[in-house]
Amino acid sequence: MTSRLSPPEHGTSIQDLVLQIQNAGTPERVIEAGLNVPMALAGLIRQGEPPLAVIRGASRISDSITSRFIDLATLELGPPPLPFSFMVFGSAGREEQTLKTDQDNAIVYDDPAERDVVFVRNYFLGFGKKVCTWLNRSGYTFCKGENMAMNPRYCQPLSVWKTYFSQWVSGADMVDLLKFRIFFDFRKVFGENHHEEDLRNHLEASVSENHRFFQILARNLLQYSAPLNFFGKFIVETEGPKRGGLNIKNATIPIVDFARIYAMRHRLRNVSTVERLDALVDLDILDAQSQGLVIETFSDLLGFRLKSQARAVGSAWASPSNHIFPESLEAGERKHLKELLSRIRIFQSRLSYDFTGQANF
Repeated sequence: MTSRLSPPEHGTSIQDLVLQIQNAGTPERVIEAGLNVPMALAGLIRQGEPPLAVIRGASRISDSITSRFIDLATLELGPPPLPFSFMVFGSAGREEQTLKTDQDNAIVYDDPAERDVVFVRNYFLGFGKKVCTWLNRSGYTFCKGENMAMNPRYCQPLSVWKTYFSQWVSGADMVDLLKFRIFFDFRKVFGENHHEEDLRNHLEASVSENHRFFQILARNLLQYSAPLNFFGKFIVETEGPKRGGLNIKNATIPIVDFARIYAMRHRLRNVSTVERLDALVDLDILDAQSQGLVIETFSDLLGFRLKSQARAVGSAWASPSNHIFPESLEAGERKHLKELLSRIRIFQSRLSYDFTGQANF
Protein backbone atom coordinates (compact mmCIF):
# COMPACT_ATOMS: atom_id res chain seq x y z
CA MET A 1 0.00 0.00 0.00
CA THR A 2 1.38 3.40 -0.91
CA SER A 3 0.18 6.95 -0.46
CA ARG A 4 2.88 9.05 -2.08
CA LEU A 5 1.60 12.45 -3.04
CA SER A 6 2.48 15.17 -5.50
CA PRO A 7 2.17 18.87 -4.61
CA PRO A 8 -1.12 20.40 -5.71
CA GLU A 9 -0.59 22.06 -9.07
CA HIS A 10 -3.57 21.79 -11.40
CA GLY A 11 -6.49 23.94 -10.49
CA THR A 12 -4.53 25.89 -7.87
CA SER A 13 -2.28 28.91 -7.68
CA ILE A 14 0.73 26.93 -6.44
CA GLN A 15 2.39 26.65 -9.83
CA ASP A 16 1.80 30.33 -10.66
CA LEU A 17 3.21 31.39 -7.30
CA VAL A 18 6.31 29.24 -7.75
CA LEU A 19 6.91 30.70 -11.22
CA GLN A 20 6.46 34.21 -9.85
CA ILE A 21 9.10 33.48 -7.21
CA GLN A 22 11.53 31.90 -9.64
CA ASN A 23 11.28 34.90 -11.98
CA ALA A 24 11.56 37.55 -9.26
CA GLY A 25 14.48 39.87 -9.96
CA THR A 26 14.80 41.42 -6.50
CA PRO A 27 14.46 40.29 -2.88
CA GLU A 28 11.50 42.64 -2.50
CA ARG A 29 9.56 40.84 -5.22
CA VAL A 30 10.24 37.48 -3.55
CA ILE A 31 9.17 38.92 -0.19
CA GLU A 32 5.95 40.17 -1.77
CA ALA A 33 5.24 36.69 -3.10
CA GLY A 34 6.06 35.13 0.26
CA LEU A 35 3.57 37.32 2.06
CA ASN A 36 0.86 36.01 -0.29
CA VAL A 37 1.55 32.38 0.60
CA PRO A 38 -0.88 32.04 3.55
CA MET A 39 -3.75 33.40 1.47
CA ALA A 40 -2.96 31.04 -1.41
CA LEU A 41 -2.80 28.03 0.91
CA ALA A 42 -5.96 29.08 2.74
CA GLY A 43 -7.72 29.08 -0.63
CA LEU A 44 -6.62 25.48 -1.24
CA ILE A 45 -7.87 24.42 2.17
CA ARG A 46 -11.26 26.05 1.64
CA GLN A 47 -11.52 24.29 -1.73
CA GLY A 48 -11.12 20.94 0.06
CA GLU A 49 -7.56 20.12 -0.97
CA PRO A 50 -6.35 17.12 1.10
CA PRO A 51 -4.18 18.13 4.07
CA LEU A 52 -1.19 16.06 2.95
CA ALA A 53 -1.27 17.76 -0.44
CA VAL A 54 -1.49 21.22 1.14
CA ILE A 55 1.61 20.73 3.29
CA ARG A 56 3.57 19.45 0.32
CA GLY A 57 2.49 22.47 -1.68
CA ALA A 58 3.47 24.77 1.18
CA SER A 59 6.91 23.19 1.29
CA ARG A 60 7.35 23.48 -2.44
CA ILE A 61 6.69 27.21 -2.23
CA SER A 62 9.04 27.55 0.75
CA ASP A 63 11.80 25.74 -1.15
CA SER A 64 11.33 28.07 -4.12
CA ILE A 65 11.52 31.17 -1.94
CA THR A 66 14.63 29.95 -0.15
CA SER A 67 16.38 28.97 -3.38
CA ARG A 68 15.62 32.32 -5.01
CA PHE A 69 16.94 34.21 -1.99
CA ILE A 70 20.13 32.17 -2.17
CA ASP A 71 20.53 33.06 -5.86
CA LEU A 72 20.03 36.74 -5.08
CA ALA A 73 22.40 36.64 -2.09
CA THR A 74 25.08 35.16 -4.33
CA LEU A 75 24.61 38.02 -6.79
CA GLU A 76 25.07 40.55 -3.98
CA LEU A 77 27.94 38.90 -2.11
CA GLY A 78 29.78 37.19 -4.93
CA PRO A 79 30.38 33.49 -5.51
CA PRO A 80 30.78 31.37 -2.38
CA PRO A 81 34.41 30.52 -1.60
CA LEU A 82 33.66 26.81 -1.20
CA PRO A 83 30.92 24.35 -2.17
CA PHE A 84 28.07 24.53 0.33
CA SER A 85 24.56 23.31 1.06
CA PHE A 86 21.61 25.14 2.57
CA MET A 87 19.77 22.62 4.75
CA VAL A 88 16.34 22.73 6.31
CA PHE A 89 15.16 20.75 9.32
CA GLY A 90 12.00 19.82 11.19
CA SER A 91 8.73 20.37 9.33
CA ALA A 92 10.59 22.01 6.43
CA GLY A 93 12.91 19.02 6.22
CA ARG A 94 9.93 16.66 6.19
CA GLU A 95 8.03 18.85 3.67
CA GLU A 96 5.22 19.24 6.20
CA GLN A 97 4.90 22.99 6.58
CA THR A 98 1.57 24.67 7.34
CA LEU A 99 0.33 28.27 7.19
CA LYS A 100 2.27 29.11 10.35
CA THR A 101 5.93 28.18 10.29
CA ASP A 102 9.24 29.53 11.46
CA GLN A 103 12.74 28.87 10.21
CA ASP A 104 14.89 25.82 10.95
CA ASN A 105 17.86 25.92 8.61
CA ALA A 106 21.64 25.75 8.42
CA ILE A 107 24.64 26.06 6.13
CA VAL A 108 27.08 23.20 5.63
CA TYR A 109 30.24 23.85 3.64
CA ASP A 110 33.40 22.00 2.65
CA ASP A 111 36.19 22.13 5.20
CA PRO A 112 38.43 25.10 4.33
CA ALA A 113 42.21 25.21 4.37
CA GLU A 114 43.51 26.49 7.70
CA ARG A 115 44.56 29.82 6.21
CA ASP A 116 41.02 30.42 4.88
CA VAL A 117 38.99 29.51 7.96
CA VAL A 118 38.12 33.05 9.07
CA PHE A 119 37.38 34.36 5.59
CA VAL A 120 35.15 31.41 4.73
CA ARG A 121 33.30 31.55 8.05
CA ASN A 122 32.64 35.28 7.71
CA TYR A 123 31.37 34.90 4.15
CA PHE A 124 28.88 32.18 5.00
CA LEU A 125 27.72 33.91 8.19
CA GLY A 126 26.98 37.05 6.21
CA PHE A 127 25.31 34.94 3.57
CA GLY A 128 23.17 33.15 6.17
CA LYS A 129 22.17 36.40 7.84
CA LYS A 130 21.03 37.88 4.55
CA VAL A 131 18.95 34.84 3.54
CA CYS A 132 17.42 34.35 7.00
CA THR A 133 16.52 38.05 7.26
CA TRP A 134 14.80 37.95 3.89
CA LEU A 135 12.93 34.80 4.91
CA ASN A 136 11.77 36.50 8.10
CA ARG A 137 10.44 39.45 6.09
CA SER A 138 8.60 36.96 3.86
CA GLY A 139 6.65 35.53 6.77
CA TYR A 140 8.99 32.67 7.75
CA THR A 141 9.75 34.04 11.17
CA PHE A 142 13.07 33.77 12.97
CA CYS A 143 13.36 30.60 15.03
CA LYS A 144 13.02 31.35 18.74
CA GLY A 145 15.66 28.69 19.43
CA GLU A 146 17.98 30.33 16.87
CA ASN A 147 18.26 27.15 14.78
CA MET A 148 19.22 29.14 11.71
CA ALA A 149 22.05 29.61 9.24
CA MET A 150 22.68 33.09 10.65
CA ASN A 151 23.66 31.53 13.99
CA PRO A 152 27.43 30.77 14.00
CA ARG A 153 26.70 27.41 15.64
CA TYR A 154 24.68 26.28 12.64
CA CYS A 155 26.89 27.73 9.92
CA GLN A 156 29.78 25.28 9.97
CA PRO A 157 31.98 23.02 7.82
CA LEU A 158 30.98 19.42 7.24
CA SER A 159 33.42 18.03 9.82
CA VAL A 160 31.81 20.12 12.57
CA TRP A 161 28.33 18.96 11.57
CA LYS A 162 29.48 15.36 11.83
CA THR A 163 30.73 16.10 15.33
CA TYR A 164 27.36 17.59 16.24
CA PHE A 165 25.51 14.48 15.11
CA SER A 166 27.93 12.22 16.99
CA GLN A 167 27.41 14.22 20.18
CA TRP A 168 23.62 14.24 19.83
CA VAL A 169 23.53 10.49 19.33
CA SER A 170 26.12 9.33 21.88
CA GLY A 171 26.06 11.95 24.61
CA ALA A 172 22.59 13.44 24.66
CA ASP A 173 20.10 12.90 27.45
CA MET A 174 16.32 13.04 27.14
CA VAL A 175 16.17 16.84 27.39
CA ASP A 176 18.88 17.25 24.72
CA LEU A 177 17.19 14.89 22.27
CA LEU A 178 13.86 16.66 22.78
CA LYS A 179 15.60 19.81 21.58
CA PHE A 180 17.81 18.36 18.85
CA ARG A 181 15.57 15.70 17.31
CA ILE A 182 14.41 18.11 14.57
CA PHE A 183 17.94 17.96 13.15
CA PHE A 184 17.40 14.30 12.29
CA ASP A 185 14.81 15.44 9.74
CA PHE A 186 17.18 17.22 7.39
CA ARG A 187 17.04 17.89 3.69
CA LYS A 188 19.09 19.91 1.23
CA VAL A 189 17.20 22.76 -0.42
CA PHE A 190 20.14 24.22 -2.32
CA GLY A 191 23.74 23.27 -2.99
CA GLU A 192 25.90 20.18 -3.09
CA ASN A 193 24.47 16.68 -2.84
CA HIS A 194 27.50 15.21 -1.11
CA HIS A 195 26.95 17.13 2.14
CA GLU A 196 23.53 15.56 2.70
CA GLU A 197 24.80 12.16 1.63
CA ASP A 198 27.83 12.33 3.92
CA LEU A 199 25.72 13.42 6.87
CA ARG A 200 23.22 10.61 6.33
CA ASN A 201 26.02 8.06 6.15
CA HIS A 202 27.54 9.46 9.32
CA LEU A 203 24.22 9.50 11.17
CA GLU A 204 23.46 5.92 10.20
CA ALA A 205 26.87 4.79 11.43
CA SER A 206 26.41 6.73 14.67
CA VAL A 207 23.04 5.22 15.58
CA SER A 208 23.89 1.69 14.47
CA GLU A 209 23.35 -0.67 17.43
CA ASN A 210 23.04 2.31 19.77
CA HIS A 211 20.17 0.95 21.84
CA ARG A 212 20.39 3.72 24.42
CA PHE A 213 19.74 6.36 21.75
CA PHE A 214 16.57 4.65 20.55
CA GLN A 215 15.33 4.03 24.08
CA ILE A 216 15.69 7.73 24.89
CA LEU A 217 13.83 8.69 21.71
CA ALA A 218 11.10 6.20 22.56
CA ARG A 219 10.73 7.40 26.14
CA ASN A 220 10.44 10.96 24.88
CA LEU A 221 7.50 9.92 22.73
CA LEU A 222 5.88 7.92 25.52
CA GLN A 223 5.77 10.97 27.77
CA TYR A 224 3.12 12.60 25.60
CA SER A 225 -0.42 12.51 26.95
CA ALA A 226 -3.36 13.36 24.72
CA PRO A 227 -5.32 16.40 25.96
CA LEU A 228 -8.24 14.29 27.17
CA ASN A 229 -9.13 13.75 30.82
CA PHE A 230 -10.38 10.59 32.50
CA PHE A 231 -13.93 11.38 31.42
CA GLY A 232 -12.95 11.93 27.79
CA LYS A 233 -13.27 15.69 27.90
CA PHE A 234 -10.77 18.04 26.28
CA ILE A 235 -8.01 19.46 28.46
CA VAL A 236 -7.68 23.07 27.33
CA GLU A 237 -5.66 26.06 28.42
CA THR A 238 -7.30 27.91 31.29
CA GLU A 239 -5.62 31.30 31.03
CA GLY A 240 -3.85 33.59 28.61
CA PRO A 241 -4.69 34.49 25.00
CA LYS A 242 -5.27 30.82 24.09
CA ARG A 243 -7.71 30.18 26.91
CA GLY A 244 -10.11 27.43 25.90
CA GLY A 245 -7.75 26.16 23.19
CA LEU A 246 -5.46 23.20 22.75
CA ASN A 247 -2.27 22.96 20.73
CA ILE A 248 -3.16 20.65 17.85
CA LYS A 249 0.42 20.67 16.54
CA ASN A 250 1.51 18.89 19.72
CA ALA A 251 -0.93 16.10 18.91
CA THR A 252 0.83 15.35 15.60
CA ILE A 253 4.32 15.29 17.13
CA PRO A 254 3.99 11.72 18.51
CA ILE A 255 3.07 10.48 15.03
CA VAL A 256 6.04 12.29 13.48
CA ASP A 257 8.28 10.84 16.22
CA PHE A 258 6.78 7.38 15.70
CA ALA A 259 7.67 7.39 12.00
CA ARG A 260 11.12 8.90 12.63
CA ILE A 261 12.27 6.41 15.23
CA TYR A 262 11.30 3.37 13.15
CA ALA A 263 12.84 4.91 10.03
CA MET A 264 16.13 5.63 11.78
CA ARG A 265 16.20 2.20 13.41
CA HIS A 266 15.82 0.53 10.01
CA ARG A 267 18.15 2.92 8.12
CA LEU A 268 15.48 4.41 5.93
CA ARG A 269 16.47 7.65 4.24
CA ASN A 270 12.93 8.89 3.68
CA VAL A 271 12.31 12.13 5.54
CA SER A 272 8.58 12.89 5.30
CA THR A 273 6.29 11.13 7.75
CA VAL A 274 4.11 9.54 5.08
CA GLU A 275 7.07 8.33 3.01
CA ARG A 276 8.64 6.83 6.12
CA LEU A 277 5.42 4.96 6.88
CA ASP A 278 5.19 3.79 3.26
CA ALA A 279 8.73 2.44 3.44
CA LEU A 280 8.03 0.64 6.72
CA VAL A 281 5.19 -1.22 5.00
CA ASP A 282 7.52 -2.16 2.15
CA LEU A 283 9.89 -3.68 4.75
CA ASP A 284 7.03 -5.46 6.55
CA ILE A 285 7.77 -3.50 9.72
CA LEU A 286 4.20 -2.18 9.65
CA ASP A 287 1.20 -3.91 8.13
CA ALA A 288 -0.93 -1.95 5.69
CA GLN A 289 -3.84 -1.68 8.12
CA SER A 290 -1.70 -0.16 10.88
CA GLN A 291 -0.02 2.18 8.42
CA GLY A 292 -3.39 3.31 7.09
CA LEU A 293 -4.61 4.10 10.60
CA VAL A 294 -1.49 6.13 11.42
CA ILE A 295 -1.66 8.11 8.16
CA GLU A 296 -5.38 8.73 8.52
CA THR A 297 -4.86 10.02 12.06
CA PHE A 298 -1.97 12.23 10.99
CA SER A 299 -3.87 13.62 8.01
CA ASP A 300 -7.07 14.30 9.93
CA LEU A 301 -5.24 16.06 12.77
CA LEU A 302 -3.47 18.16 10.15
CA GLY A 303 -6.87 18.91 8.67
CA PHE A 304 -8.11 20.38 11.94
CA ARG A 305 -4.95 22.47 12.21
CA LEU A 306 -5.05 23.73 8.63
CA LYS A 307 -8.75 24.62 8.67
CA SER A 308 -8.26 26.62 11.84
CA GLN A 309 -5.32 28.46 10.30
CA ALA A 310 -7.24 29.11 7.07
CA ARG A 311 -10.10 30.70 9.02
CA ALA A 312 -7.62 33.05 10.67
CA VAL A 313 -6.02 34.21 7.40
CA GLY A 314 -7.23 37.67 6.56
CA SER A 315 -9.07 37.97 9.87
CA ALA A 316 -8.89 41.26 11.73
CA TRP A 317 -9.08 39.51 15.10
CA ALA A 318 -6.81 36.48 14.71
CA SER A 319 -3.69 35.22 13.00
CA PRO A 320 -2.82 31.62 12.07
CA SER A 321 -1.69 29.59 15.07
CA ASN A 322 -1.35 25.98 16.13
CA HIS A 323 -4.25 26.18 18.59
CA ILE A 324 -7.81 25.12 17.96
CA PHE A 325 -10.81 25.77 20.17
CA PRO A 326 -13.01 22.68 20.66
CA GLU A 327 -16.04 24.73 21.68
CA SER A 328 -16.03 26.33 18.22
CA LEU A 329 -16.31 22.93 16.53
CA GLU A 330 -19.52 21.14 15.63
CA ALA A 331 -20.51 18.16 17.75
CA GLY A 332 -19.45 15.66 15.09
CA GLU A 333 -16.08 17.36 14.72
CA ARG A 334 -15.47 17.28 18.47
CA LYS A 335 -16.31 13.58 18.55
CA HIS A 336 -13.94 12.84 15.67
CA LEU A 337 -11.13 14.87 17.25
CA LYS A 338 -11.49 12.94 20.50
CA GLU A 339 -11.27 9.67 18.57
CA LEU A 340 -8.12 10.82 16.78
CA LEU A 341 -6.46 11.89 20.02
CA SER A 342 -7.33 8.61 21.71
CA ARG A 343 -5.59 6.64 18.94
CA ILE A 344 -2.19 8.05 19.87
CA ARG A 345 -2.02 5.69 22.83
CA ILE A 346 -2.31 2.75 20.41
CA PHE A 347 0.78 3.93 18.52
CA GLN A 348 2.63 4.57 21.77
CA SER A 349 1.84 1.04 22.99
CA ARG A 350 3.30 -0.50 19.82
CA LEU A 351 6.44 1.60 20.07
CA SER A 352 6.84 0.89 23.80
CA TYR A 353 6.87 -2.83 23.15
CA ASP A 354 9.33 -2.60 20.24
CA PHE A 355 11.83 -0.22 21.84
CA THR A 356 11.54 -0.68 25.61
CA GLY A 357 10.31 -4.26 25.81
CA GLN A 358 7.21 -3.24 27.74
CA ALA A 359 3.70 -3.66 26.43
CA ASN A 360 2.33 -1.01 28.79
CA PHE A 361 3.72 2.32 29.98
